[in-house]
Amino acid sequence: MVSLSKNFARLLGLHNITVNAIAPALVDTRMVLDGMNDNEISSVTNAMPIGRMSEAEEIAMAVAFLASDSAGTITGHTLDINGGLLMR
Repeated sequence: MVSLSKNFARLLGLHNITVNAIAPALVDTRMVLDGMNDNEISSVTNAMPIGRMSEAEEIAMAVAFLASDSAGTITGHTLDINGGLLMR
């Protein structure tokens, strides 16, 4: 998906269309909570500097920003939304 979004960003940039990807870690949803036990959830959230999963609304706000005019020059980027889990 990352490579695909970068390729589309290159191709569509000429038409003033931006393309980005969102790469969320665990999001606090019923699907995640039903698929993991408490120890698994604690293990992952303890590894995150913010100490919690993202909320669906937080992911939606990032998507809304990237779709807005305010992000008009952001293209070919992957936004990691992971609570700092994958900091480099």
